[in-house]
Amino acid sequence: MLASVVVVPCYNEEKRLKTGEFRAFVAENPKTAFLFVNDGNTDGTRDLLDELNREDSDSFMVLHLERNCGKAEAVRRGMREASRLQPIYAGYWDADLATPLVAPPDSIAEYSDIGFIVLGEFLEHLGGISLDVFAQKEIFAPLGMARTCFNPAADCTSEIPPTEDDRNFRHRVIQGEVNDENAWVMGGVSGHAGLFAPATDVARFAECMLRGGAPILNTATVELFTRRLPRPPNTSRALGWDTPSQPSSSGAHFSSRSFGHLGYTGTSLWIDPVRQLSVTLLTNRTWPNRSSQAIKQVRPRLHDTIVEAL
Repeated sequence: MLASVVVVPCYNEEKRLKTGEFRAFVAENPKTAFLFVNDGNTDGTRDLLDELNREDSDSFMVLHLERNCGKAEAVRRGMREASRLQPIYAGYWDADLATPLVAPPDSIAEYSDIGFIVLGEFLEHLGGISLDVFAQKEIFAPLGMARTCFNPAADCTSEIPPTEDDRNFRHRVIQGEVNDENAWVMGGVSGHAGLFAPATDVARFAECMLRGGAPILNTATVELFTRRLPRPPNTSRALGWDTPSQPSSSGAHFSSRSFGHLGYTGTSLWIDPVRQLSVTLLTNRTWPNRSSQAIKQVRPRLHDTIVEAL
């Protein structure tokens, strides 16, 4: 059973990591300790959290990486040790990690990839294995998501719709490789993009969420991550998920307890625990280019039609 590493507070003078409290958390969530902090040894966590801090980040916590509203400065040493990047891309990381705050933490909700990029590397460093291996072992295999992966094999390309005729960056048709440029530069594996899956596998993951997370997550973890956050004011965001707003891509009928996520290329997953319903939509709305915005009308109409038909 996985539990969340993001509950660990940042180690600084004002938010000092208390060993007793941390050990209590480890006792309640033993596999978190095994996966991320090596049997309860907090030294590695402290080192990483120290690196996440700077003088202008008194209120910064790891949690902010998932909230998309915190600092994108982090874990240089850990990234250098665990990175899959070729040396030619070293300057990319320097620029990525030096990105400054656009606002104080918890003041606005900014949809941004940087926090999840850093979070993915943070988890790799603490877990000691690459993100794709971790996801395969702890998520895809237990749920029977046999066709879900990062960097699909070349012989699967014909089964994957192209996402874009890229005339600006890679100068080729993008098919069977991640559409997101940052994830491509990172070797196709990142915390924010790069995952390939058929609708049936996405539905298996959704069923897991509707079961309360079994067999890979604690019910309390699912409830925590899918609950709308109280800050920033008026945000619709949860931890890694969105919740219905007005208007919503989930349409007019999904309950207030619903949670979902959209993908830039035209994908989405919405889950309603009240109705015990999930809707997976996989399109390539970016084909042949990114100009079409018709997906904004398609998504709510699709979800309304499904609910009304049921």
